Formats: sequence, structure tokens, C-alpha cells
Amino acid sequence: MHLNSENRVTAYAGFPFRPDAPLHPDHKQVCSYLRSYDNFFGVMPQIRFGFRFKQVQLQGAQWRITLADGCDKVFDPVVIGSGHQNRLAHPERVGQDSYAP
Repeated sequence: MHLNSENRVTAYAGFPFRPDAPLHPDHKQVCSYLRSYDNFFGVMPQIRFGFRFKQVQLQGAQWRITLADGCDKVFDPVVIGSGHQNRLAHPERVGQDSYAP
């Protein structure tokens, strides 16, 4: 896979791709970029994978996250990845049986 957008518009603000990066980086170069971002900003220790949350509640300028097991923690920013591409889900299409693979 290669990005179909230029690296300069794909990069996070204030953290550009390396100057020698190609215009459209491949998946290995994007992965390297994301690892560099993490090394610089320390993002991964804040990420929780596979947890079910019970509640997300704004408290002043911060967010209190309560997990299904009752644990909670306060964060400044919050991103919730629903995993919507975890399972293939295509709507039924009229006439789809008439097309040969």
C-alpha cells in the first residue's frame, strides 16, 4: 500500500515526515513515521487496546473514562476507535447475484 496523499498533508501538525521521504510513502514508511511520532511524543503508553468502556464523561476540560470493569482514568484528549472495519459488513445490493466474480 502507498498513500494516495502527499506526505506533507498526511503528516501530523508540527511533525513532518523525514526530508528524504517519498512523496507517497508506502506502508513500511508510514509505520516508521508513526513509530517516530510515538518515540517523540510517548503516545503508546496512553493507548488501551481491546477494552470496553462504560462511560465517557466531560469533567471541566478533561474526560473521565470508565471501563466496563469499573476502572476509570482522566485524560485531556480522548479518541475512541470503534473497530468498524473489524468485521466485513456490506449492505445487500439489488442484482448482486447476477455479477460473476
